[in-house]
Amino acid sequence: MNRFIPLLASCLLLTPQVAPAATLLFCPFDSLEGWSVRSVGATSAAVVEKSAGARCAQLTSRHGTVLLTRDLPLDSVRGSTITVSCLVESAGVVRGPQVSSTGKLHLAVETPRGVDHYGARFAGDSEWHREGFTADVAADARRVTLNLGLEACSGRVRFDRLMVRNDQRAEHHLSLASTA
Repeated sequence: MNRFIPLLASCLLLTPQVAPAATLLFCPFDSLEGWSVRSVGATSAAVVEKSAGARCAQLTSRHGTVLLTRDLPLDSVRGSTITVSCLVESAGVVRGPQVSSTGKLHLAVETPRGVDHYGARFAGDSEWHREGFTADVAADARRVTLNLGLEACSGRVRFDRLMVRNDQRAEHHLSLASTA
């Protein structure tokens, strides 16, 4: 029995460990600081009061495009699975002429082979609910851009409590020298 415990401990130490998830971005939308606003047509982007003392980002569009855009740090996302989630409320979001002409959370991953797109799309009217998606970011990503808003459509959308997390899967081998 005494030999079994060190053997069990050494087996556990040899097992590759997965690094825990890390929050890369948490945005309660108290301001639009750190975001670029891309806008075409009759649109607006502002921080508005959601409820007593709570604020959120509000984007409106009338047959236009308005997106909040932000690049994610490459060293934190390359070779990772990224989870993007956000509270969303929509009102009168009417789809435009393209499949992508909706309200959206979107991630564009630029690699030497081109751009991979990931996202969640929504239209119509909805109360506050969580939207989100996961994306596998290539190890050779050159740029990773997060967009949220309305693309080539009409309506109003509100965003709150955006969270971006990674899982940074990697093997971490531990030394067995101290178990001998």
